[in-house]
Amino acid sequence: MIKDRDKMFRFMPVAWLFFLAFPIMSWMKMPLGPIQHLIAAILMGVFLALYLWVFRAIKPERPLDRFPVWNLVAVLWCFLIFAIGRPYFEWNNTTFMVYAASLGAFQRSLTLTIGTVLGVLGAFAWMIFSQGADPGNLITIVLLSVSVAIGNHFGYAAMESGMRMRALQQEKEDLARIAERERIARDLHDLLGHTLSVIVLKAELASKLMDRNPERAKQEIKEVEKISREALTEVRLAVQGYKGTDLKSEIGRAKVALDAAGIKLDYLVSEVEISLEQQGALQLILRESITNIIRHSKASTCQVALEEQKGQILLRIADDGVGAGEHIGNGMKGMRERAEALGGKFNVKNQQGTVIEVCIPKNDPETHKAPQGVPA
Repeated sequence: MIKDRDKMFRFMPVAWLFFLAFPIMSWMKMPLGPIQHLIAAILMGVFLALYLWVFRAIKPERPLDRFPVWNLVAVLWCFLIFAIGRPYFEWNNTTFMVYAASLGAFQRSLTLTIGTVLGVLGAFAWMIFSQGADPGNLITIVLLSVSVAIGNHFGYAAMESGMRMRALQQEKEDLARIAERERIARDLHDLLGHTLSVIVLKAELASKLMDRNPERAKQEIKEVEKISREALTEVRLAVQGYKGTDLKSEIGRAKVALDAAGIKLDYLVSEVEISLEQQGALQLILRESITNIIRHSKASTCQVALEEQKGQILLRIADDGVGAGEHIGNGMKGMRERAEALGGKFNVKNQQGTVIEVCIPKNDPETHKAPQGVPA
């Protein structure tokens, strides 16, 4: 979703260039000489270069901390075209006031935004009182200029706030991962440090006693075996405690496996509440599906979605591979049985790949709940 929003941000400035059709049509209709056409072309060309440069420099992932110089130059150029462009663009030179409001407001300073709007309104007042323009014909363009300025200013503020929140969230996640790694390393060190030291000492002792006292050496070897088994059990219990037991962790493991196979994973897991039983079944279904995709699909992308629809929980796993065909193996049968055991439905479709849909009734008793949610 974030990527889609960023693509839309990059497209919208280009879409707004549609309004240049009005001054361009006026320019084409005017009986101008070669020098006048050249001047009009320079005015229009410089404007386009500045306009595209401004929106190329200001990106959603990197808002600027101050009013950029090129932005200011673009605003002043719009005022210049407005002031001298009537012989080339007729009254459609007012279009550039909309662009001035748009460019001048797209930054964080409310004072500069208000100043730009006042400058645009002053230019329209100059047209009315000094140039004899009809106020009724300017109402629409004035309202459009003001609304664009307001929309761009608060749109920039929302974009910047979202960027800072994403950066802060990423920083928190990075710190949490580092802290978790340090905790695991510390716990494993405390768990195995003493045990491994004892194993080394007993193994050395058994080696020395092998010739002099074989029975004692055998006893030491047995103790090494016993201690090793106990340590292995403790490590397994500890690691089991570290492993994620929810769909978020399962998707994380799926991404690692798919990345290793050269398959891109896109996922969208909505905020839903499911029971531990449902969670366990969906984890196993997801795991088996990912295994099948890696082994058999020859896919390049995989999509996973979890959402609630009309009291039902829907898990959808799709790939763009060769398709499952008519063959239903043991893995598919096992997934179907797990879904049906929860009173749900399991469906496989061949649509430019394979689409697996698991739909189970929502079951959220106050006990045994497992909240799920993965940000996209």
